[in-house]
Amino acid sequence: MSYRQVRALPTDAVALKRELRAVFKPDRTIAPGSRDLLIRLQLLERIGQLLGGAPLDAAQRAALFRVAAGIEGVTVSHDALDQLGRQGTAVKLEGTVALAPHGRRSRRLWRGLHVRGPECAEIEDMLVRDFPLFPLGIVALPSELVPLHIFEERYKSMVARCLEEESEFGIVWLADDGLRPIGCACRIEEILERLPDGRINLVARGTRPFRIEQRQEELVYPAGVVEFLDDREEYPDEEAAEAARGAYAELVLQATDRSPDPAEIGAMTAYEMAATVEFGLDAKQGLLDLRSESARMKLVARLCRAALKRLEFIDRAQARAQSNGKVHFTG
Repeated sequence: MSYRQVRALPTDAVALKRELRAVFKPDRTIAPGSRDLLIRLQLLERIGQLLGGAPLDAAQRAALFRVAAGIEGVTVSHDALDQLGRQGTAVKLEGTVALAPHGRRSRRLWRGLHVRGPECAEIEDMLVRDFPLFPLGIVALPSELVPLHIFEERYKSMVARCLEEESEFGIVWLADDGLRPIGCACRIEEILERLPDGRINLVARGTRPFRIEQRQEELVYPAGVVEFLDDREEYPDEEAAEAARGAYAELVLQATDRSPDPAEIGAMTAYEMAATVEFGLDAKQGLLDLRSESARMKLVARLCRAALKRLEFIDRAQARAQSNGKVHFTG
């Protein structure tokens, strides 16, 4: 919400609840009987976001607390501790949300609002059960296009579910030392080809990072309980962003002989820049693990500068090979 929209929020709890609920759109992946619960979960999340950082006055904050306390199904604990051991009041709502069609599957969701005092509130993240996992020898990043060849029956079933429900699945790097806990959720962008034997060629696009909280073995394909990850709140580091975009633009110029559009580069996130360069699996996983855009920008800058040095080395090696090891003088 913009500053003007936040400042215009009503202080009457009934009117405020009506305005907050108005922005929620129907989710076709949720069975009709579960949509009211999902709206209540989303409402508590929105309240937590506003209390956690929006420029509210005292009357607006009080109204938000009244709306949170009045949500059907919430439980309140006045002696709760957050993850850092700080005491406060916790408001929690949970329930099982059935997925359409006909509620054949379900996922357990919860939202928790931890209030440490009149000026501080935190919203806990959503946990999603039965989230499809695709362990692979690759790392996907948000915004990256990933071509996939689906040939195992269990992953054909996974793709069928994701297409039917228009839902995400997660790509997780299966490294030599095991499965990494943080992966990237992906959405199927396009089915390129369906082969006669049932194999599928498709393109998926990375959407958002997640952490595997628990593995599940009861489905026909790998799945787990996952938590979607948000960045920590911070002031943008414009110097780091400028350095990353400058190094990236130079790398694009040297690698392709194409001068990139400054406006296009200026709007790119660290993920979007890294998604267009083959930096290597460890580097990409490092980006995915970071919960700070400024930290990702600094890492992208270092990776781009290292790639530029490799390009310079390759150019020198090719020139030396073409000279057949001899030094040529002109004139």
